[in-house]
Amino acid sequence: MTTFERIQGLAKTQKISIKDLALKLGFGENTIYRWKHQEPKGTDLAKVANYFNVSTDYLLGRTDVKGPLSEEEEFEVFAKNPDMERWYRNMPDNEEEMERLYEIWKLFKKDENS
Repeated sequence: MTTFERIQGLAKTQKISIKDLALKLGFGENTIYRWKHQEPKGTDLAKVANYFNVSTDYLLGRTDVKGPLSEEEEFEVFAKNPDMERWYRNMPDNEEEMERLYEIWKLFKKDENS
């Protein structure tokens, strides 16, 4: 399911059109429709996520959990991201290595939030 399709589904459940949603969030009336073929800006995606009270990861299709992710769920999304192969030739294949990766990830998150 694409980002646009997820937003469309959420809009349908709240009985708001895509055009009205875009205008309500301060976008041009066709902005969200363009997301059928192009990636949204992070700030715009965050506005939509906040409106529907879901995570941006949900809108991007990284998880099926609509609400904010727990730390463990957020790490799982991070660890399963195909872009991680840039940093690690092989993902950890045992629990001890995965735990070390988790600790490194927590340090990055701590720095990010500082």
